[in-house]
Amino acid sequence: MARQTRDVWRNVIGQFERSGKSQEVFAAERQIPVGTLRGWIYKIKREKEERAGSILPVRVISSSSPVASRPEHDGAAVEVMLVRFAGGTASELIVEVVDRLRRC
Repeated sequence: MARQTRDVWRNVIGQFERSGKSQEVFAAERQIPVGTLRGWIYKIKREKEERAGSILPVRVISSSSPVASRPEHDGAAVEVMLVRFAGGTASELIVEVVDRLRRC
C-alpha cells in the first residue's frame, strides 16, 4: 500500500476498530502489512491520549465570598473548583496538575 496521510490512516484505524476483526485478518483483507497497521494504531492512540490530557487555560477571578470578609481569614479567600479530566488521562498528568495547584 502506498504511503498514506495521517487522515487516511485515522479513517483506516476507525474502520479496523469498528470491524471487530483481528489485526491480522483486517490487514490481510486490505493488503496492509500487519506491522504497519499496528504502528498506526499505536500512533493514533497516542495522539488521542495526548489531546485528552491537554491542559486548558484557566481564568482566575476575585471572590466576593462572605468568608473573605471575616477577620479570622485576614480578608483572604480560596475558591476551589472541580477539575475534570477526560477518561484515560495519564495519572502522572493529574498528579502534576494537583501538585501545581497546591503551590499556588
